[in-house]
Amino acid sequence: MKNILHLFKRDVQNVSRSVIGLVVVMGLIIVPCLYAWFNIAGSWDPYGNTGNLKIAVVNTDEGYESDLIPVEVNVGENVTATLRGNENFDWVVLNDREKAIEGVKSGAYYAAVVIPKTFSADMMTLFSTDVK
Repeated sequence: MKNILHLFKRDVQNVSRSVIGLVVVMGLIIVPCLYAWFNIAGSWDPYGNTGNLKIAVVNTDEGYESDLIPVEVNVGENVTATLRGNENFDWVVLNDREKAIEGVKSGAYYAAVVIPKTFSADMMTLFSTDVK
């Protein structure tokens, strides 16, 4: 341990006598700090500016009614309601699938989420042996 401390002290003394050594050491200390600072500042709040992104949502789900329990389940409506409450993006609920896709192609919407007709029925297959 004494040798390590002796070597460290000698290195510090040698670096402090040389201007070029001081510049290199300070560069090795400052550049990674700046790099980390800019990266952290750049990704600190990734959803801070996404509130203006328009995303089209089309729900074509027809729902599902079980044979055992006569209760209709519509998972597509639940998903749409949850997305409406989400303020991270500007969710635009549409009724026409083609209009949503054309809106993405034209640049009116950033993306489109299309919930298929059999979404609820497919979700209920989770409890069966033939999962879709």
